Amino acid sequence: RLLERMDVVWFENRFRSPSCFGYRDMTLGVRQQVPVVQDGQQQQQLRPHISEIHLRLQAVHEARLRVEAQHKSELSDLLLRNGVLPQHIDCVIDRMLEALTYTDGKALRKADEDLVRAVEHFTRNVSVLQPEGECLAEELVDELAEQALAAGIAEARVFSVLEVVPYLNEKRALRSRRIALMDQMAAYLVAYVGVMFEGLFAGILDSIPSLPHDSTGRVSLGDRWWELPQLVQSQEMWHTASPQGELQWEEVCRELQQRCNAINQEEKELLGKATDMREQMETLFAMCSAHQLGLALLRFLLARGLGNSPDLGEIARAADWAERSSGASAETLEKVAIFSRWTAFEERLCGAIDAPSPAALTSAREALEADAHSPNISAELQERAACIDYWQVAGLEHVRGRLRAQ
Repeated sequence: RLLERMDVVWFENRFRSPSCFGYRDMTLGVRQQVPVVQDGQQQQQLRPHISEIHLRLQAVHEARLRVEAQHKSELSDLLLRNGVLPQHIDCVIDRMLEALTYTDGKALRKADEDLVRAVEHFTRNVSVLQPEGECLAEELVDELAEQALAAGIAEARVFSVLEVVPYLNEKRALRSRRIALMDQMAAYLVAYVGVMFEGLFAGILDSIPSLPHDSTGRVSLGDRWWELPQLVQSQEMWHTASPQGELQWEEVCRELQQRCNAINQEEKELLGKATDMREQMETLFAMCSAHQLGLALLRFLLARGLGNSPDLGEIARAADWAERSSGASAETLEKVAIFSRWTAFEERLCGAIDAPSPAALTSAREALEADAHSPNISAELQERAACIDYWQVAGLEHVRGRLRAQ
């Protein structure tokens, strides 16, 4: 009946959850409208006032006065002997008793009650708050919602309580999406901490002839390639590189960028401003594009080591992305271009063995006749001359083996 007849703000039933001394009662917070008193004069205007009502059993209350007083006296003596100042005794005892009775269930109830009270206060007073005050009040409700979730209150319950606060659930959901995106980006970036992409590029590109070659004289890589002297410093993340499947890092980054753009757009609509994640995104694109370029080079050489003739298109696409994302230096990208021309010429030479063509033979003849160190020929012909100097021994061995077999 009390709950029906009075504006009850809170209700605590300590018959169900007694204190650590065993005391039981009921406490209600009742909201009343009382006259405003100004300069000693009662005004017609009313203001809210909350009164606290205690419902007790007389016998239990009398027992409390005897037993609890004795226990508190003993606690006071103990605290005094251990250096607590007399003026702090009551406060320390209250905190101790509160901690002793603070069960998981009580924490759950308190978190729920605090959230409900804060929301009720917000909705009653939001119309008179200044923008700054409204923002602070909303932040307080948001913080209490987080505490309620941490205490174990169901997410559906928190969502239901917050529905009366305009757009707060939407803002919280948007923030969760932003945090999830930034966590994912951070996880990728942490994986690249200390990674020396240029070291791998140098091991492959600085001295192409020093790489292993297959039976047809093409540069290639085989098992445990990372034990080669020029590649021994390569990162462990590349040791699992495989020529199978597709490289997906550019698609991954584009998907992250799309999520970032969508979140920023919603932030502008809800909050009037967007979180600036450009620096993190640019760093991620640079790192991932460098990673993809390194994988493309490795996959090409590993595919050759398996006897395949892979397409250079994957390397070209990776180099283009790395250039647009600043994932590789201009010097490295030029070396990638030389590597591509070198390996393409190797394929033409190998093709000429199986199916001679005038164009392939002419290119081979020009390369054989040219001096790789001569300043009087084009850079491309210098590359082909160097390539055929390295390739011809292995290529001729391959031809001799075929002739012997026939």
